[in-house]
Amino acid sequence: MLPLLTWDLSTSDAGLVSGGETGQWEYGIATSGPSLMEPVWGTRLTGLYLNDAVDHLTLSLPDISALSQPVLSFTHWYDILPGDLGTLEVERASGWEPIEPVYGYPVIQGGFAGTSVGTQTAFVSLPTDAQALRFVLTADLSLSSDGWYLLDASLWDGDAVPPQILAVSSPTDTQDLVGPYTWVIQVDDNLNSAPSV
Repeated sequence: MLPLLTWDLSTSDAGLVSGGETGQWEYGIATSGPSLMEPVWGTRLTGLYLNDAVDHLTLSLPDISALSQPVLSFTHWYDILPGDLGTLEVERASGWEPIEPVYGYPVIQGGFAGTSVGTQTAFVSLPTDAQALRFVLTADLSLSSDGWYLLDASLWDGDAVPPQILAVSSPTDTQDLVGPYTWVIQVDDNLNSAPSV
């Protein structure tokens, strides 16, 4: 399956718009945060993100009302301290509202926080009346870190989201070199509500 549309940030800013209280989302080569040699959108490309601020980066969408299962994927890297959060919002006719990635956020607080393990791809199932998606960084008054960086985004129609595979239990350290060893794996599919084990 091929994407319907791709925002390739390595060649241009793709028309994304920085906004919020400080406008700290910037486009260019990052000298802080991930070790990338090509342009990205990020929060303060040369240093730590700003405290006591709510800033967002907006990606406008084409008309997706005719799509059956619109999905947006994006590749990102983040280093966001506890107490601060990276979240997603979708714009509909009624205004902006929160939206979660498929399978939810990786932290209980309801957002991206902590440090990602390298660059990661996240998926968002979009309502067919979605007009835009924005990346919102909310920072408190205390310390800050490298921030949030967006590398690319793509729009899909159909089952574009891969299953989520989790190790529920794995073998403990043992002197047994022969086995057998038991693993329990949980596989979740966003279009199949019952996880398989």
